[in-house]
Amino acid sequence: MGFAVAAEEPDECFDRLECAPNKSAVLAKLTPHQLHGCLALAAQRVEQSRHQAVLDLDAELDEEFPRRDVRGFLIVRVRDAREGTKPRPAGRAKRTAQLTVWRPEELGDGFLRVGGRYHVGVVVPKGTWRRTTEEITLTTRRDTRWSVFGGE
Repeated sequence: MGFAVAAEEPDECFDRLECAPNKSAVLAKLTPHQLHGCLALAAQRVEQSRHQAVLDLDAELDEEFPRRDVRGFLIVRVRDAREGTKPRPAGRAKRTAQLTVWRPEELGDGFLRVGGRYHVGVVVPKGTWRRTTEEITLTTRRDTRWSVFGGE
């Protein structure tokens, strides 16, 4: 009783190999072409199994721990561009702030860039402000308006 048939498809060889009690005897009878086909099919089934396991794990995690509704933010250091009329002490920089920008993706890619000048309307203070603090913290709101300053 011969196991290898030249016209046998790789999936038929693989199924026969899975069911055989003596797998070594089946492997010994396969041609190199059939063996290569079985190995390729085994690799494909392993990949499918791995992919299904990831999907099952994701579904289980989503059921156990539902996804949170989160929004993106970006913290940028800004400097007041107004010169003002009061002379500043030597070596003192212009007023600076850390600005928390909520949902920066809504501004569009590349809108905020280093060195850019912007007019920002409707920001609110965040944290505590002290006269001794060099830098203040501000945050945007839903109704914050942005425009590029100077027509850049």
